[in-house]
Amino acid sequence: MKNSKIPRTKAAIFAADQPGFEALAFCLKQPQSIEFVATSRNDRTPYEQAIADLCRKNGVKLFRKIDSRDEAFITKIKKYFLDLVFLAWWPDIIPESALNAAKVGWINMHPSLLPYGRGKHSSYWAIVEGSPFGVTLHFIDKGVDTGPILFQKKIDVKYSHTGEELFNVGRQECVSLFKKAYGKIRRLEIQPHQQDNRKATFHKKSELDEHSAILLEKKYKASDLINIIRARSFKNGPGAYFVQDGKKHILKLTIEEQDGCGT
Repeated sequence: MKNSKIPRTKAAIFAADQPGFEALAFCLKQPQSIEFVATSRNDRTPYEQAIADLCRKNGVKLFRKIDSRDEAFITKIKKYFLDLVFLAWWPDIIPESALNAAKVGWINMHPSLLPYGRGKHSSYWAIVEGSPFGVTLHFIDKGVDTGPILFQKKIDVKYSHTGEELFNVGRQECVSLFKKAYGKIRRLEIQPHQQDNRKATFHKKSELDEHSAILLEKKYKASDLINIIRARSFKNGPGAYFVQDGKKHILKLTIEEQDGCGT
């Protein structure tokens, strides 16, 4: 009789990249069923195929390489009468018209400690601004990362972290938090709370290049300059840069943390 009191929720997952694959693999091992899985047309990683293969292996309905702003697709998923939709590292905006496709709500994993780090490149801004960092599961609303918070985990930013290292930590902790909270969410054992907008920070994708341009004639505090370079340091991606003689020069930084101070 006790189990009869546990609500049966109908849920779907919009999954992308490695975090989406790992989240889906976890979900398919749980007792609660998944109505369908969607992959994004903008997921160009090998994990899009891996997610499709996982669905095929487990006999799960798949909508592949979809445009989540397509009104025809939104109309289609409304027919599933979902309670929950999980966005697992989803790269696209969900339009306001889709929000009522899930009775309880759409839940997003976001690599920042909301309300800090709304928008893009949260690991970069956590380093250069010194703002708190972490990961969050939250309901989505018509704003950008402004919906009520469900679960969070704070992550300490080390002086030795590069932007790539902090990004990878945040991505993995998003999946870990998702796994830890998943059962409670499916049982609707949740207490959402509103974000404190007074503490909110927000950055657009377009801000990154301009902020990480090093101006050779500008005076910088040493710690600020180090933070800009390390925050933009990715082994296989663009870095901070300066322009001289009409050429762009990329700057990247590695930091080794050692015990004690030598003399």
